[in-house]
Amino acid sequence: METLPDDEERRRPAGEGSREFALFVLDPEGRIQSENLGAERATGLGAAEVVGRPVAVLYADEAVAAGEPARNLETALQWGYFEGESWRVGRDGERARVNLIITALRDRHQRHTGYAVAMRDMTDRPLLAATIRRRNEVLLQESEERFARFAENLPGLAWIKDLHGSYVYVNEAAARAFGGPQEAITGRTDADLFPPELAGPFIENDRRALAGGTGIQVIEFLRDSEGVLRHSIVSKFPIRDAEGRPRLLGGIAIDITDRVQAEEALRRADRRKDEFLATLSHELRNPLAPIRNALHILRQTGPGEAADRVHEMLDHQLARLIRLVDDLLEVSRISGGRLDLRKEPVDLASVVPSAIETSAPLIERAARRADRGEERGAESGQRVHRQDPRARRPAAVTPSGPSHGCRSDVDASAQYSGGR
Repeated sequence: METLPDDEERRRPAGEGSREFALFVLDPEGRIQSENLGAERATGLGAAEVVGRPVAVLYADEAVAAGEPARNLETALQWGYFEGESWRVGRDGERARVNLIITALRDRHQRHTGYAVAMRDMTDRPLLAATIRRRNEVLLQESEERFARFAENLPGLAWIKDLHGSYVYVNEAAARAFGGPQEAITGRTDADLFPPELAGPFIENDRRALAGGTGIQVIEFLRDSEGVLRHSIVSKFPIRDAEGRPRLLGGIAIDITDRVQAEEALRRADRRKDEFLATLSHELRNPLAPIRNALHILRQTGPGEAADRVHEMLDHQLARLIRLVDDLLEVSRISGGRLDLRKEPVDLASVVPSAIETSAPLIERAARRADRGEERGAESGQRVHRQDPRARRPAAVTPSGPSHGCRSDVDASAQYSGGR
């Protein structure tokens, strides 16, 4: 194999056979390493005159003074390429307007190894336009590929529609949610894919996003393959062209069904807490009126049988208050997972009267309703059946809360037996 001289080796990678472009290869510092024959013809400068010199030698003086050579190389290094126009000066000082394409070169390890510079006289416009068009097509394809890779890794659904509502792109997650492969979704509208009760809000939100100009964020609903209604927080936004006009509509959806269900569970728990507090307040107030009346009686009377009865009633009502507070503390311990259950013998004869007394308001209301029902039944000739008190089922209560368990049975009996 023939060994080429050093200067010829530098010329060969720059595209020796190209006649349409002046081609140069630069090192990472921007010094010319080689040129092709087209470059020598265009500039009138041979390889010996340019190799090893900075690329600024190809620019006009005013362009060098404006910092164009360094700025163009910096842009190419940052973005991968630079494309623009500038003035070139040849050996005889002749100036020509040229199109410049500078590409940053990297090895397979992505280390920067230099630049490739393509320079073409702007007098050959049609060929230049075709070259730029091909370059733009390549850049567009690369951009689309980067976008697709990005969209496929989003933690949710992503799609793009045209201004008529037809899908032009959906990621794989969106295709699964919409019930078909990606190629079956593109070209179709929401009205084609979903029932009217779902498609209607989708279409209206698209209209709002385009009309507002800045996009919207809404909650939308979609049934999955198992028929479960899923909630998603959806961002919809116009995608504008270079002139700022909306050309497409983008959308991103993140499933929040689990969050919505957790929030609903919290609301139910909050409602139960409010109901419990209302009941507790009522129960705590009930013993206070007898205690206040008893204190008034004690002030009016001296020692004797009447005072003893009042003392007994006070003791009874205070015990009732203590039980209510104990119940409240027990609820707190249950909520905190600190409930301690102990087995011990329970005398139901002492528990039942207390439970009946606590449930007395409910028993009285049930009895009044039953009396009104008997009157209406007698007037209409209907028979009213009473529950046999001997048919009561035994109550099963926990040792730690016998009064509470018995009271639950008494409340149920009052509700369903008419207070009898």
